[in-house]
Amino acid sequence: MTDSAYEINFFLQANIDSRRLTEPKGIRIGNHWLTEGSPVIITENSYDLDLYNGMTGKLVSLDAVNGEMTGTFQFDHDSSLVVLNTQSMYELAIQLAYCISIHKSQGSEYESALIICAVDSEMIERSLMYTAITRCKKLCLIAGSREIFNTVCVKPNRSDTLHVGLHL
Repeated sequence: MTDSAYEINFFLQANIDSRRLTEPKGIRIGNHWLTEGSPVIITENSYDLDLYNGMTGKLVSLDAVNGEMTGTFQFDHDSSLVVLNTQSMYELAIQLAYCISIHKSQGSEYESALIICAVDSEMIERSLMYTAITRCKKLCLIAGSREIFNTVCVKPNRSDTLHVGLHL
């Protein structure tokens, strides 16, 4: 699917890494190949580590400590560095974040964003588009089909079209 965050992340990571002069150190966390310099997002909470779902940052370096791979991260909320072992990276469900879904962006703000409107879906409607646009502080680019964008903007909110409830 052309608007899949996973596919876009995979494509960007592969192209950025292929242009580096030396092969970057990397680690696989689930389906994600993280290399030094990769933007990341946390998708699970860890109250013990004070790291929470939706936090974004960057993998600064990877090192072996006592035979175990560790990653040093700098998260956007803090200038200090956080060192995580592989188990913690899995528990936090760290993922690549060159591109994130609108759902994952909720509650955050970004200087700029690119919104892809390439595929129409019943999940994409005006309230979701509103959420995407209002995440941007300075620049919002919308790429794709004008027809799909217009269709999305006139759709009723998905919550208004769901038929849920208990009928007796």
